[in-house]
Amino acid sequence: MERAQLAELLGDHTEAQKQAREALLDGGEFHVWDDTVSCAELTKVYTRRLQHTEKRGIDTLDLPEAVETARRLGDAEVRLARIIDPAESWIFMLFLHATDGEILACTGVRQGS
Repeated sequence: MERAQLAELLGDHTEAQKQAREALLDGGEFHVWDDTVSCAELTKVYTRRLQHTEKRGIDTLDLPEAVETARRLGDAEVRLARIIDPAESWIFMLFLHATDGEILACTGVRQGS
């Protein structure tokens, strides 16, 4: 997936999507994986990530919503994408529909303080 295509998919529906799009358009690093992963697995991983960030007081954007989306989708397969803002202060993870690339969830986690 090209940068412009991913930017077009990202809107400003959520704060995480808005900031991820800005990071992408500002030249942030990005990667979209071809392989898919089960939302059941993502639920486990992102529930732990949510607990970790809450325990340590790490800023996040829309992480609880991403966990809930993964939980709701159950065994559905999704593709993942990552955007790192140019200052490397935020990493955004996107859950994409496996075939059409629609953004199902987007979350951001602040890096180091």
